[in-house]
Amino acid sequence: ARQEGLHTCLETSGFCDWPSLKRLVGLVDLFLYDYKETDSNLHKAFTGEPNQVILSNLRALHAASARILLRCPMIPEYNARQEHLDGIAAMARELPQLAGVELLPYHRLGRAKLARFGFRPNMPDSVAPPDRATVEGWHAHLRKAGVRLLQP
Repeated sequence: ARQEGLHTCLETSGFCDWPSLKRLVGLVDLFLYDYKETDSNLHKAFTGEPNQVILSNLRALHAASARILLRCPMIPEYNARQEHLDGIAAMARELPQLAGVELLPYHRLGRAKLARFGFRPNMPDSVAPPDRATVEGWHAHLRKAGVRLLQP
């Protein structure tokens, strides 16, 4: 794709060995990097894995001058809390060359697709998408902390 002049983008959780990710640095124009949870114990509870490898790879990509957009899913009852927002802000300060931060508020759009394929949603029905005011509050908090946000 790059040889044809096309912009290349890779969406990743960063959960892989560094040599594999490092090989892609020169081939990818933009990494869409998931930052799901600041607290490693909660990250493990939510995803099954702690976040040390993910954060190490994020820092290594940044040190390798990769262009990174930090994408942060925000899920009520899980990671949509003050401590995580503060963790996002701290990470953005630590990695000043980030292309920006994007909050991804939880939605239920994929639930119907899962059902069509015979899967049950992982998220309980009690988890509701955040309202507009809540999302705007998250954005305001991060802007006040100096975070460069990308907004829909």
